[in-house]
Amino acid sequence: DRNPYIVWINHPSGLPLLTISMASLYLTALSPSGVVLTSYLITIGLSPKSIGVFRAIGAMSGVIGITCFSLLRKNVPNDGNEQFASEQSTLVKSIERLRALSLSFLLLEVVSILAAAAAFMLCDTTSITSSTSWPLYLFLGAIVVSRAGLYSFDVGVLEIEQYIVDERYRNAVGSVEGALCSLCEMGMYVLSIALPKPSQFGWQVGVSASAVSFGGVCFGLFLCLYHMHLHHHHHEDDHGHDHSHGHHHHYHRHTLQQERDLNEYGYHVHLYRHRSWN
Repeated sequence: DRNPYIVWINHPSGLPLLTISMASLYLTALSPSGVVLTSYLITIGLSPKSIGVFRAIGAMSGVIGITCFSLLRKNVPNDGNEQFASEQSTLVKSIERLRALSLSFLLLEVVSILAAAAAFMLCDTTSITSSTSWPLYLFLGAIVVSRAGLYSFDVGVLEIEQYIVDERYRNAVGSVEGALCSLCEMGMYVLSIALPKPSQFGWQVGVSASAVSFGGVCFGLFLCLYHMHLHHHHHEDDHGHDHSHGHHHHYHRHTLQQERDLNEYGYHVHLYRHRSWN
């Protein structure tokens, strides 16, 4: 019966940073299927057929991105070292690869949105003519590419959460994440109501680019501050939370799945915050 927001903010392993990085991506008007962008394109005179093609290609881009993410996720290289290729080390390597892939696709999202914002600066923001349409198509093309990054990053975040979120609180954490994403979406709608003119759409573009960039910064902090470690517990630590890895000892809480791994295997994988220079 704990408050979901208290569970979320106090959850270990950097969950708040991870959630905020995802939710920030929803504070955007630059979505092919979004109402705000569609309304703007209709207002400036883009044909319904062109808008339909744009939305369809955007959806296809997302599917292609997820497919590439899945293929790269499965292709975990093996360096041939038997000790490193053990089941335990392979698990750590797999999660680190997941984090790196998620970062790569998030960077694709950020760069594409920034490119779209730059292209928009060259557009005629009130109407479309044959002589001035090429910056608009660059703008729309960059948004299409960004879908591959967004959809893939979404999959990566969900998989990371499967590792770090305590099974007992997944519903609570999921509700908070959904609420934050909805809040960001609502924020863009409110901004559109406050700035309804086509000539003011640049504000939505600027806020969208800033929010996506902020999401990238939050995920970068998550990767830098929280590192993956494999922990082996001694018998005397079975009833506590002190553990040993290398020559350092740290206190940390265990999720339900980590406790299960400890009881069954004697080790678990954990993300915790530490100073990388120590």
